Amino acid sequence: MKSPKIRFKEFQNEWNSRILGDIAKRIVRKNSKNETNLPLTISSQFGLIDQKKFFNHQVASKDLSNYYLLYKNEFAYNKSYSNGYDFGSIKRLKFYDKGALSTLYICFSFNDKYNTQFFEYYFDTLKWYKDIENICAEGARNHGLLNVLSSDFFTIKTRIPNDIKEQEKIGEFFRKIDGILDLENSRFKKLENFKKTMLDKLFVKDGADEPQIRLGSFKGEWNSRILGDIFKERTERSAVGELLSVSILKGVTKFNELNRWDKSSQDKSNYKVVKKGDIAYNSMRMWQGASGLSKYDGIVSPAYTILEPCENTNSLFFSYMFKKDEMLYKFRIKSQGLTSDTWNLKYTNLKSIEVRIPSDIKEQENH
Repeated sequence: MKSPKIRFKEFQNEWNSRILGDIAKRIVRKNSKNETNLPLTISSQFGLIDQKKFFNHQVASKDLSNYYLLYKNEFAYNKSYSNGYDFGSIKRLKFYDKGALSTLYICFSFNDKYNTQFFEYYFDTLKWYKDIENICAEGARNHGLLNVLSSDFFTIKTRIPNDIKEQEKIGEFFRKIDGILDLENSRFKKLENFKKTMLDKLFVKDGADEPQIRLGSFKGEWNSRILGDIFKERTERSAVGELLSVSILKGVTKFNELNRWDKSSQDKSNYKVVKKGDIAYNSMRMWQGASGLSKYDGIVSPAYTILEPCENTNSLFFSYMFKKDEMLYKFRIKSQGLTSDTWNLKYTNLKSIEVRIPSDIKEQENH
Protein backbone atom coordinates (compact mmCIF):
# COMPACT_ATOMS: atom_id res chain seq x y z
CA MET A 1 0.00 0.00 0.00
CA LYS A 2 1.48 3.33 -1.12
CA SER A 3 -0.72 5.61 0.99
CA PRO A 4 -2.80 5.20 4.18
CA LYS A 5 -6.47 4.22 4.11
CA ILE A 6 -7.43 7.41 5.95
CA ARG A 7 -6.13 10.78 4.73
CA PHE A 8 -6.82 14.43 5.39
CA LYS A 9 -8.89 15.29 2.32
CA GLU A 10 -6.56 18.00 0.99
CA PHE A 11 -3.73 15.48 0.49
CA GLN A 12 -3.88 13.01 -2.40
CA ASN A 13 -0.31 12.20 -3.46
CA GLU A 14 1.17 8.77 -2.74
CA TRP A 15 3.58 8.43 0.14
CA ASN A 16 7.21 7.92 -0.86
CA SER A 17 9.41 4.98 0.10
CA ARG A 18 12.62 6.24 1.67
CA ILE A 19 15.59 4.61 3.38
CA LEU A 20 16.03 5.95 6.89
CA GLY A 21 19.71 6.69 6.28
CA ASP A 22 18.77 9.01 3.40
CA ILE A 23 16.52 11.22 5.49
CA ALA A 24 18.17 10.96 8.91
CA LYS A 25 21.74 11.66 9.98
CA ARG A 26 23.44 9.70 12.72
CA ILE A 27 24.72 11.72 15.69
CA VAL A 28 28.10 10.83 17.15
CA ARG A 29 28.67 14.22 18.75
CA LYS A 30 30.29 13.80 22.17
CA ASN A 31 29.71 15.89 25.27
CA SER A 32 33.50 16.34 25.44
CA LYS A 33 33.31 19.93 26.72
CA ASN A 34 30.71 18.96 29.33
CA GLU A 35 28.18 21.23 27.69
CA THR A 36 25.48 19.51 29.72
CA ASN A 37 25.42 17.63 33.03
CA LEU A 38 21.94 16.16 32.44
CA PRO A 39 22.13 12.35 32.02
CA LEU A 40 19.31 10.98 29.88
CA THR A 41 17.66 7.58 29.60
CA ILE A 42 14.94 6.18 27.33
CA SER A 43 11.56 5.31 28.81
CA SER A 44 8.95 3.79 26.50
CA GLN A 45 6.29 5.58 28.55
CA PHE A 46 7.89 8.98 29.16
CA GLY A 47 10.42 9.38 26.34
CA LEU A 48 13.91 10.81 26.76
CA ILE A 49 14.00 11.84 30.42
CA ASP A 50 16.36 12.65 33.27
CA GLN A 51 18.03 9.38 34.29
CA LYS A 52 18.45 10.47 37.91
CA LYS A 53 14.73 11.13 38.36
CA PHE A 54 13.69 8.00 36.46
CA PHE A 55 15.82 5.59 38.49
CA ASN A 56 15.70 7.74 41.64
CA HIS A 57 19.45 7.57 42.13
CA GLN A 58 22.72 9.09 40.96
CA VAL A 59 24.22 7.65 37.77
CA ALA A 60 27.26 5.47 38.32
CA SER A 61 29.59 7.86 36.49
CA LYS A 62 29.37 11.60 37.08
CA ASP A 63 31.61 12.22 34.07
CA LEU A 64 29.37 12.59 31.02
CA SER A 65 32.11 13.79 28.67
CA ASN A 66 32.12 10.52 26.71
CA TYR A 67 28.33 10.47 26.30
CA TYR A 68 26.51 11.64 23.18
CA LEU A 69 25.38 15.25 23.30
CA LEU A 70 21.77 15.62 22.18
CA TYR A 71 19.82 18.79 21.44
CA LYS A 72 16.07 19.34 21.48
CA ASN A 73 14.09 17.47 18.77
CA GLU A 74 16.88 14.94 18.15
CA PHE A 75 16.13 11.21 18.50
CA ALA A 76 17.61 8.23 20.32
CA TYR A 77 17.02 4.51 19.83
CA ASN A 78 17.49 1.66 22.29
CA LYS A 79 19.12 -0.92 20.02
CA SER A 80 19.60 -3.90 22.33
CA TYR A 81 17.60 -6.11 24.66
CA SER A 82 18.32 -5.69 28.38
CA ASN A 83 15.98 -7.56 30.72
CA GLY A 84 13.12 -6.65 28.40
CA TYR A 85 13.29 -2.93 29.17
CA ASP A 86 12.22 -0.61 26.34
CA PHE A 87 13.93 -2.47 23.50
CA GLY A 88 13.06 -0.87 20.17
CA SER A 89 11.91 2.44 21.67
CA ILE A 90 12.75 5.56 19.68
CA LYS A 91 12.11 8.80 21.52
CA ARG A 92 12.49 12.50 20.73
CA LEU A 93 14.18 14.91 23.14
CA LYS A 94 11.40 17.41 23.82
CA PHE A 95 11.43 18.18 27.55
CA TYR A 96 14.96 19.65 27.69
CA ASP A 97 17.10 21.82 25.44
CA LYS A 98 19.99 19.36 25.65
CA GLY A 99 21.22 16.30 27.50
CA ALA A 100 23.82 13.50 27.48
CA LEU A 101 23.05 9.89 26.54
CA SER A 102 25.14 6.72 26.73
CA THR A 103 26.88 5.66 23.53
CA LEU A 104 25.08 2.31 23.81
CA TYR A 105 22.18 4.04 22.04
CA ILE A 106 21.82 5.09 18.40
CA CYS A 107 21.19 8.82 18.06
CA PHE A 108 20.06 10.66 14.95
CA SER A 109 18.28 13.76 13.64
CA PHE A 110 16.23 14.92 10.65
CA ASN A 111 16.75 18.03 8.55
CA ASP A 112 14.17 20.82 8.14
CA LYS A 113 12.39 19.01 5.28
CA TYR A 114 10.90 16.57 7.76
CA ASN A 115 8.61 17.12 10.71
CA THR A 116 10.04 15.67 13.92
CA GLN A 117 6.60 15.48 15.58
CA PHE A 118 5.37 13.29 12.71
CA PHE A 119 8.28 10.89 13.18
CA GLU A 120 7.78 10.81 16.93
CA TYR A 121 4.42 9.14 16.34
CA TYR A 122 5.58 7.12 13.31
CA PHE A 123 8.17 5.41 15.54
CA ASP A 124 5.35 4.25 17.82
CA THR A 125 3.50 2.33 15.07
CA LEU A 126 3.29 -1.44 15.00
CA LYS A 127 4.74 -1.41 11.47
CA TRP A 128 7.90 0.26 12.73
CA TYR A 129 8.38 -2.31 15.51
CA LYS A 130 7.90 -5.13 13.02
CA ASP A 131 10.54 -3.55 10.76
CA ILE A 132 12.92 -3.46 13.73
CA GLU A 133 12.25 -7.08 14.62
CA ASN A 134 12.96 -8.15 11.05
CA ILE A 135 16.52 -6.79 11.15
CA CYS A 136 17.48 -8.17 14.57
CA ALA A 137 20.65 -10.24 14.48
CA GLU A 138 19.37 -13.75 13.69
CA GLY A 139 21.76 -15.59 15.98
CA ALA A 140 20.90 -13.33 18.89
CA ARG A 141 17.16 -13.82 18.33
CA ASN A 142 17.51 -17.59 18.55
CA HIS A 143 18.95 -17.20 22.05
CA GLY A 144 16.15 -14.94 23.27
CA LEU A 145 18.33 -11.83 22.89
CA LEU A 146 17.72 -9.03 20.43
CA ASN A 147 20.20 -6.61 18.95
CA VAL A 148 20.21 -4.24 15.98
CA LEU A 149 23.46 -3.16 14.40
CA SER A 150 23.85 0.55 13.70
CA SER A 151 24.63 -0.13 10.05
CA ASP A 152 21.43 -2.18 9.65
CA PHE A 153 19.30 0.36 11.47
CA PHE A 154 19.78 3.06 8.85
CA THR A 155 18.85 0.68 6.01
CA ILE A 156 15.22 0.35 7.18
CA LYS A 157 12.72 1.49 4.56
CA THR A 158 10.02 3.95 5.54
CA ARG A 159 7.00 5.25 3.67
CA ILE A 160 6.22 8.88 4.44
CA PRO A 161 4.29 11.81 2.93
CA ASN A 162 6.42 13.90 0.60
CA ASP A 163 4.48 17.03 1.56
CA ILE A 164 5.78 18.35 4.89
CA LYS A 165 2.38 19.98 5.47
CA GLU A 166 0.81 16.52 5.63
CA GLN A 167 3.53 15.42 8.05
CA GLU A 168 2.77 18.48 10.20
CA LYS A 169 -0.98 17.86 10.15
CA ILE A 170 -0.60 14.23 11.17
CA GLY A 171 1.83 15.16 13.95
CA GLU A 172 -0.49 17.90 15.21
CA PHE A 173 -3.48 15.52 15.14
CA PHE A 174 -1.75 13.09 17.49
CA ARG A 175 -0.41 15.93 19.64
CA LYS A 176 -3.99 17.02 20.31
CA ILE A 177 -4.91 13.47 21.29
CA ASP A 178 -1.97 13.47 23.68
CA GLY A 179 -3.31 16.71 25.16
CA ILE A 180 -6.64 15.02 25.90
CA LEU A 181 -4.81 12.06 27.40
CA ASP A 182 -2.75 14.41 29.59
CA LEU A 183 -5.97 15.90 30.95
CA GLU A 184 -7.36 12.45 31.71
CA ASN A 185 -4.05 11.46 33.28
CA SER A 186 -4.26 14.51 35.55
CA ARG A 187 -7.65 13.34 36.79
CA PHE A 188 -6.29 9.83 37.17
CA LYS A 189 -3.35 11.18 39.18
CA LYS A 190 -5.72 12.77 41.67
CA LEU A 191 -7.44 9.41 42.17
CA GLU A 192 -4.04 7.77 42.54
CA ASN A 193 -3.11 10.25 45.27
CA PHE A 194 -6.39 9.53 47.06
CA LYS A 195 -5.67 5.81 46.80
CA LYS A 196 -2.18 6.32 48.24
CA THR A 197 -3.61 8.28 51.17
CA MET A 198 -6.09 5.52 51.92
CA LEU A 199 -3.36 2.87 51.67
CA ASP A 200 -1.50 4.72 54.40
CA LYS A 201 -4.56 4.95 56.63
CA LEU A 202 -6.12 1.51 56.09
CA PHE A 203 -2.89 -0.44 56.65
CA VAL A 204 -0.77 -0.42 59.79
CA LYS A 205 2.23 1.90 59.68
CA ASP A 206 5.59 0.76 61.01
CA GLY A 207 5.62 1.14 64.79
CA ALA A 208 1.82 1.06 65.13
CA ASP A 209 -0.43 -1.79 66.26
CA GLU A 210 -3.54 -1.00 64.22
CA PRO A 211 -4.49 1.20 61.25
CA GLN A 212 -5.79 4.79 61.54
CA ILE A 213 -9.05 3.86 59.80
CA ARG A 214 -10.96 0.59 60.21
CA LEU A 215 -13.69 -0.60 57.86
CA GLY A 216 -16.76 -2.08 59.50
CA SER A 217 -16.81 -2.92 63.21
CA PHE A 218 -13.42 -4.65 63.39
CA LYS A 219 -11.34 -3.97 66.51
CA GLY A 220 -8.11 -5.13 68.10
CA GLU A 221 -4.44 -5.07 67.16
CA TRP A 222 -3.12 -6.49 63.93
CA ASN A 223 -0.76 -9.45 64.27
CA SER A 224 2.91 -9.47 63.26
CA ARG A 225 3.72 -12.18 60.69
CA ILE A 226 6.48 -12.93 58.19
CA LEU A 227 5.60 -13.29 54.52
CA GLY A 228 6.99 -16.83 54.47
CA ASP A 229 4.10 -17.87 56.76
CA ILE A 230 1.57 -16.21 54.45
CA PHE A 231 2.85 -17.16 50.98
CA LYS A 232 4.89 -20.05 49.69
CA GLU A 233 6.73 -19.97 46.39
CA ARG A 234 5.13 -21.71 43.43
CA THR A 235 7.94 -23.32 41.44
CA GLU A 236 6.05 -25.39 38.87
CA ARG A 237 7.34 -25.12 35.30
CA SER A 238 5.43 -25.56 32.06
CA ALA A 239 5.55 -24.56 28.42
CA VAL A 240 1.78 -24.86 28.15
CA GLY A 241 -0.55 -22.04 29.13
CA GLU A 242 -1.54 -18.49 28.32
CA LEU A 243 1.42 -16.10 28.37
CA LEU A 244 1.05 -13.48 31.10
CA SER A 245 3.03 -10.34 31.91
CA VAL A 246 3.54 -8.22 35.05
CA SER A 247 3.90 -4.43 35.06
CA ILE A 248 3.94 -1.64 37.63
CA LEU A 249 0.79 0.04 36.34
CA LYS A 250 -1.35 -2.91 35.26
CA GLY A 251 -0.18 -5.76 37.48
CA VAL A 252 -0.75 -9.21 35.93
CA THR A 253 -2.21 -9.01 32.42
CA LYS A 254 -2.60 -11.26 29.41
CA PHE A 255 0.31 -10.64 27.08
CA ASN A 256 -1.90 -10.57 23.98
CA GLU A 257 -3.75 -7.56 25.42
CA LEU A 258 -0.61 -5.42 25.66
CA ASN A 259 -0.36 -4.60 21.93
CA ARG A 260 3.31 -5.62 21.91
CA TRP A 261 5.08 -8.21 19.84
CA ASP A 262 6.31 -11.35 21.57
CA LYS A 263 10.03 -11.08 22.40
CA SER A 264 10.03 -14.20 24.57
CA SER A 265 12.00 -17.31 23.75
CA GLN A 266 10.30 -19.95 21.58
CA ASP A 267 11.37 -22.56 24.11
CA LYS A 268 9.12 -21.92 27.11
CA SER A 269 9.79 -25.18 28.93
CA ASN A 270 11.34 -23.27 31.84
CA TYR A 271 8.45 -20.81 32.21
CA LYS A 272 6.71 -20.60 35.57
CA VAL A 273 3.12 -21.60 36.22
CA VAL A 274 0.73 -18.97 37.62
CA LYS A 275 -2.64 -19.87 39.13
CA LYS A 276 -5.64 -17.62 39.65
CA GLY A 277 -5.24 -15.99 43.08
CA ASP A 278 -1.42 -16.09 43.03
CA ILE A 279 0.66 -12.92 43.28
CA ALA A 280 3.35 -12.65 40.60
CA TYR A 281 6.17 -10.13 40.72
CA ASN A 282 9.15 -9.07 38.66
CA SER A 283 12.14 -10.04 40.81
CA MET A 284 14.21 -7.11 39.54
CA ARG A 285 11.48 -4.50 39.89
CA MET A 286 9.54 -5.55 42.97
CA TRP A 287 11.03 -2.55 44.78
CA GLN A 288 9.32 -0.35 42.16
CA GLY A 289 5.92 -2.02 42.55
CA ALA A 290 6.00 -4.49 39.65
CA SER A 291 3.62 -7.03 41.17
CA GLY A 292 -0.01 -7.98 40.97
CA LEU A 293 -2.78 -10.44 41.74
CA SER A 294 -3.42 -12.87 38.90
CA LYS A 295 -6.99 -13.28 37.70
CA TYR A 296 -5.83 -15.95 35.26
CA ASP A 297 -4.15 -19.32 34.99
CA GLY A 298 -1.08 -19.10 32.75
CA ILE A 299 2.71 -18.99 32.48
CA VAL A 300 5.27 -16.21 32.92
CA SER A 301 8.95 -15.66 32.24
CA PRO A 302 11.44 -17.30 34.65
CA ALA A 303 12.40 -13.72 35.66
CA TYR A 304 9.22 -13.55 37.75
CA THR A 305 8.57 -14.96 41.22
CA ILE A 306 5.20 -16.53 41.99
CA LEU A 307 3.62 -16.37 45.46
CA GLU A 308 0.99 -18.99 46.29
CA PRO A 309 -1.30 -17.93 49.18
CA CYS A 310 -1.45 -20.16 52.23
CA GLU A 311 -4.68 -20.92 54.08
CA ASN A 312 -6.59 -17.90 55.46
CA THR A 313 -4.72 -15.52 53.16
CA ASN A 314 -6.58 -13.02 51.01
CA SER A 315 -4.30 -12.31 48.05
CA LEU A 316 -6.20 -9.17 47.02
CA PHE A 317 -5.47 -7.63 50.42
CA PHE A 318 -1.75 -8.28 50.02
CA SER A 319 -1.67 -7.12 46.39
CA TYR A 320 -2.57 -3.64 47.68
CA MET A 321 -0.27 -3.87 50.70
CA PHE A 322 2.65 -4.60 48.36
CA LYS A 323 2.13 -1.20 46.68
CA LYS A 324 2.63 0.81 49.89
CA ASP A 325 5.75 2.96 50.08
CA GLU A 326 6.80 1.27 53.34
CA MET A 327 6.60 -2.15 51.67
CA LEU A 328 8.49 -0.98 48.57
CA TYR A 329 11.24 0.25 50.88
CA LYS A 330 11.38 -3.16 52.58
CA PHE A 331 11.54 -4.86 49.19
CA ARG A 332 14.41 -2.58 48.17
CA ILE A 333 16.35 -3.29 51.36
CA LYS A 334 15.96 -7.05 50.88
CA SER A 335 16.92 -6.96 47.18
CA GLN A 336 20.42 -8.15 46.31
CA GLY A 337 22.71 -6.43 43.81
CA LEU A 338 25.30 -3.67 43.62
CA THR A 339 23.13 -1.06 41.84
CA SER A 340 19.43 -0.50 41.26
CA ASP A 341 19.85 -1.89 37.75
CA THR A 342 20.77 -5.28 39.24
CA TRP A 343 18.68 -5.38 42.42
CA ASN A 344 16.90 -8.72 42.64
CA LEU A 345 14.39 -9.88 45.24
CA LYS A 346 14.15 -13.66 45.43
CA TYR A 347 11.62 -15.51 47.56
CA THR A 348 14.37 -16.61 49.97
CA ASN A 349 14.79 -12.96 50.98
CA LEU A 350 11.17 -11.88 50.66
CA LYS A 351 9.86 -14.57 52.99
CA SER A 352 11.62 -13.07 56.03
CA ILE A 353 9.94 -9.65 55.65
CA GLU A 354 7.69 -8.85 58.63
CA VAL A 355 4.21 -7.39 58.15
CA ARG A 356 1.19 -6.63 60.31
CA ILE A 357 -2.16 -8.09 59.24
CA PRO A 358 -5.67 -8.51 60.64
CA SER A 359 -6.20 -11.74 62.53
CA ASP A 360 -9.71 -11.92 61.07
CA ILE A 361 -9.67 -13.02 57.40
CA LYS A 362 -12.94 -11.09 56.92
CA GLU A 363 -11.14 -7.82 57.64
CA GLN A 364 -8.57 -8.67 54.97
CA GLU A 365 -11.42 -9.31 52.54
CA ASN A 366 -13.07 -6.01 53.52
CA HIS A 367 -10.09 -3.92 52.36
